[in-house]
Amino acid sequence: MTTAPTAWLPAAAPAWEAAPEPGLSLRPSLRAAASVFAKVVAFVGFVLAVPFLVALLSGSDVAFLGAILLAEPSLFAVVPAIAGLVLPAVRLLATRYDLDGDGVRVRSSIIARSDQLVPWDKVTLLMQHRSIVDRVLGIASVTIVSYGVKGATLHLVGLRDPTPVRDYAARKMRESASVASLFAND
Repeated sequence: MTTAPTAWLPAAAPAWEAAPEPGLSLRPSLRAAASVFAKVVAFVGFVLAVPFLVALLSGSDVAFLGAILLAEPSLFAVVPAIAGLVLPAVRLLATRYDLDGDGVRVRSSIIARSDQLVPWDKVTLLMQHRSIVDRVLGIASVTIVSYGVKGATLHLVGLRDPTPVRDYAARKMRESASVASLFAND
């Protein structure tokens, strides 16, 4: 029994011709909408608390009555709270983050489509941020800043685990960093 010659089989591709790395593709968590909602509720609560504090410090019964009337559940308090929950959730449902060999891409399509691409050789700063509300909700955000004529700042919000995004972006930044790339296409 003879074996078929393997000369017709293609040789394995050398390392420099390997298939491109697939990258990361993810969507923000809806917990980010809850974070925005908590911040809106805190702001509305602060706005409603100020008249009560003024009334208490002034000792005026008329100011205290005005503060009670202002704090009555009305469109002033309800509409911003509902908008603070619904609008960010809708926006986050329509957002996608793609990190690949070309760069960082943020796509959003609610009414109009938005597609922002920042190439790796233009990225200058990478920041990870967690507010107190974000820590409670278990999310974080990564901010990517680029330079150039149309310098962009991309905010990747609502990430449950920002470490892979941060590590991938940092590695791609190191790989593409060169003095020549700083002045190319600028």
